[in-house]
Amino acid sequence: MSVHITALSGQEVLPYLDDLARLRIEVFRAFPYLYDGDMGYERRYLATYADSPESFFVLAQPGVSQGPGTQHHLLMEGCGGSGRNRQTDDVLDT
Repeated sequence: MSVHITALSGQEVLPYLDDLARLRIEVFRAFPYLYDGDMGYERRYLATYADSPESFFVLAQPGVSQGPGTQHHLLMEGCGGSGRNRQTDDVLDT
């Protein structure tokens, strides 16, 4: 399976927030977290990163590049201010 890597920061992540929220709910539902997530909370939580121009997301998606508005199946999520001024290759090599 091929994987398409996309690096985004700030508001660029907005089209993916619902998919990221669903991913967080699914991941944190499992042991050891056992967190019963809520889409509204997750959207608000992730929106704080979208509001920061210094946030950095790396999305890994199966197959070819897909534009916003289509169904995304995200394989992983990374976000936070520590990725500022880093290139995608740098993040993937760490």
